Amino acid sequence: MIFYDIYPKYRNLEFLALCILVNVLLSIIFKFFPKYGINNFQAIIFNYFTCLIVGTFQLGTFPVPVNFVTLPWFPFVIGLGFLFIIGFNLNAIANQKIGVAYTALLQKLSLIIPSSFALLFFNESATFIKILGIVIALIAIAFIQMPSKKVDGQINAIEFKKMTLLGSGIFIISAIIEVVLFYMSKVGISAGSDIEIVSSTFGLAGILGLILLLIQLYQKKVKFEMKNVFAGIILGIPNFYSIYLLLYLLNRGWEASVLFPMNNVGIIGMAAIVGYFLFKEKLNSYKWIGMGLAIISIILISK
Repeated sequence: MIFYDIYPKYRNLEFLALCILVNVLLSIIFKFFPKYGINNFQAIIFNYFTCLIVGTFQLGTFPVPVNFVTLPWFPFVIGLGFLFIIGFNLNAIANQKIGVAYTALLQKLSLIIPSSFALLFFNESATFIKILGIVIALIAIAFIQMPSKKVDGQINAIEFKKMTLLGSGIFIISAIIEVVLFYMSKVGISAGSDIEIVSSTFGLAGILGLILLLIQLYQKKVKFEMKNVFAGIILGIPNFYSIYLLLYLLNRGWEASVLFPMNNVGIIGMAAIVGYFLFKEKLNSYKWIGMGLAIISIILISK
């Protein structure tokens, strides 16, 4: 109680810890998919429908408004739907191929793009601290991209270089999603509609994925298995709460400039611990330096 009285903005700290946990849990679930022969794409499709169902129970009402097609944010949601399903599939592959910690680093470092976007196009204060944070983030990216000469995590140096494109894809798509959400917020398109926008994006991503899956099944390119549906349900529950808990904390008075760096740094740190102890992922010295720089940059950018 004394801590909360002195630092009232840190009320509901347990929900932040839970938010960090469910984000890392997503990576853990993806890591187990190959072991059980789960098809990433099929599981991700049903994950989005699960998000809608969980959201309905959590909110007590269907989270997608009936007239969402007529709302000003609908065109943006269509684009986000495509990005969500592409990005989440890349996320699954990256967690499985290049590791939990490395994938978390790339995702969270993507915040340098919306931060730069804000400075360039919305005349946000270009303080020395923010610029320094962006520069350090770029250096961090350079360090974490450096492969070791020996086995690096799950893959050797040659294979690691082949995965550079995958890592770049995750970084770029995460950055674009954040820029779009930031833009919608700055111009007032998403005012007071956060959970509706996220839920609508989940729904559209699921529908788009289902259409692609039906085409694949019709062409007999893939085989449908019920275990992929169950995997999607398991994935969808933490996926919904990874978004919902952030919105919950923002609505409880947390400042975004405080919440997002704490959340991002927590995810990076926990992902590194889980990757090392649970999956025996080893980071070379370059990546340890990159991780340290990444954490510093996230804190500085959010000042």
